[in-house]
Amino acid sequence: LDVNSLPGVYLGIIMGRHAGFLTASSSLLKKNKSDGPHLIYLPEVKFNFKKFYNDVKQQYNKFGKCIIAVSEGINNEEGLIANNINKINERDAHGNIQLSGSSQLGDYLANEIKEKLKITRVRADTLGYSQRSFIGFASEVDQSEAKIIGKKAIIFSNNNDSSFSVGIK
Repeated sequence: LDVNSLPGVYLGIIMGRHAGFLTASSSLLKKNKSDGPHLIYLPEVKFNFKKFYNDVKQQYNKFGKCIIAVSEGINNEEGLIANNINKINERDAHGNIQLSGSSQLGDYLANEIKEKLKITRVRADTLGYSQRSFIGFASEVDQSEAKIIGKKAIIFSNNNDSSFSVGIK
């Protein structure tokens, strides 16, 4: 609500290198058409800068603001956007470029919007660890289903050598 009450452009960078379910769930915050997020960008869909600029401009002109949820794993034909802008080149335990704990993607996109669209009030936050810190807000159903999925994942991993995800249908 705080971000929604302000003019300009706001980017919330949300964790998710290959899966955008956290970023996509930000759509649940929307109650009215003017509420954010107005735009959501996921790693499952190729990111196009030209379309991004057009989308931001359209929403900004329509509402006087634009709230954007961006997965840290957005990528285009060249690969992970973060690979092209990461100046630190820090790697995680798997050898992947470090995405969380850095504000580089948000800062980069904010500067691009300022430069290309001449919008002066552009802010970005990388949510980082705060996304994991609200266990008290998990519903009983979420907690129960998480336990069920965790148990099934252990059973499946004992019988399967390939990568997989477990879900509830």
